[in-house]
Formats: sequence, structure tokens, C-alpha cells
Amino acid sequence: MAVVPAVDPRGLLATRAQSVGSRLEPRRAADNMRLVPAPDAPTDQPMTDEDPKREAIARGLGRLPSGLYVLTAGRGDAATGMLASWVQQVGFEPPTVVVALKKGRPIEALVRSEGAFCLAVLDDDSKHLLRHFARGFEPGTPAFDGVDVATSSVGTPYPTAAHAHIVCVVRSIADDWCDHCVVCAEVVGGDGEPGRQPLVHVRKNGFSY
Repeated sequence: MAVVPAVDPRGLLATRAQSVGSRLEPRRAADNMRLVPAPDAPTDQPMTDEDPKREAIARGLGRLPSGLYVLTAGRGDAATGMLASWVQQVGFEPPTVVVALKKGRPIEALVRSEGAFCLAVLDDDSKHLLRHFARGFEPGTPAFDGVDVATSSVGTPYPTAAHAHIVCVVRSIADDWCDHCVVCAEVVGGDGEPGRQPLVHVRKNGFSY
């Protein structure tokens, strides 16, 4: 197992903040923006299974492609991992990704408490990791038995069979209006093999994984 000296992700983020100065200052342009819900889609009335629009929305959502990833968080014996698909790059400077996590999953608490995580990008050669990480692991259950891993700069392991990985430090979490929390993170490390193609995932029903 390759081991990189671990660093405190919060200290890492503080160091980066000093190096880029005002770039990390909160953006104030949105302070005067007011979002108005569409008249036919009030935000305080969740869509029901009987809603006539639900089936059509499910078809549309299901065709949004995503990748397949192993998301890992934690250090040492507490480290764990799960299969994830709702991941997207959303910024260049700093390099930024968002990840959606179902509220209440054990790994959510680790992402929050550690302030960091890794994403391993799966391809055909690493398909065997799909079954291993598909359901995630309960706290205290070994997550990496039989899996070759390396340790990232934030102390979190990631499976080396994946054809790419990124190391992320949490910047913010939005969790106040849907059944998933959306984690916004700065990418502080990673690597990949351009000659290998990532898996692409589409669904028949946008209301399931």
C-alpha cells in the first residue's frame, strides 16, 4: 500500500486560502438576487406518486448521464467507502466538484467530520469494485478487505484499481431542501489514466439510482 503523509484537511484549506487571497472571499453578487418559484411548482408541496407529471419527469431525469465512483472518507480503522454516481465538476478556479449523498448514510457523518473525501473513477477494468462498494458499510465494518488501496494526502484511502482519483476538501454543504445533501468541495489532488474510459450510467427512472 502506497502511503502519503497525511495532513489535516482543515489546515490544508487554510494554507490554500492564504495563498490565493481574495479568491476565497465569499461572493456577494447573489445577496440581492431573489428566487421566485414557478407558479405551477410551489416548493412547499412535494410531488406525490400520483402526480401526472411524475412519470414524464422520471423519464427525463433518468436520461441524465453520470459516472460511477467509489467515494471514500475517514482515516485509519474508521475509513469507509460507498458507490456513488451523482458527481459533477462545477468550477475551474479553484477546481470544484459537487457530490450528492443520501441523508443519513454512515459515510455522510465522516465527510462532515473529516472535511475531506476521495473519489475513485471506475472503468471496465475496475468493475469488480461495483459489487464490493454497492451498498456501503455500517460503521465499524471493514470496507477495504481484499481491495488494494493507496492513502491520499488527506489520509483517506482510495482503491488503486480505479483509472482515476481526486482528493477533495469540503467547502460547503447544502442540506436544507431535499432528501440528499449536496457537498461542494475543492479538488486538492488526484491523477488519472487518459487511455482508459470511465463507466457511464443512465437510468430508466429518474426517481431511483
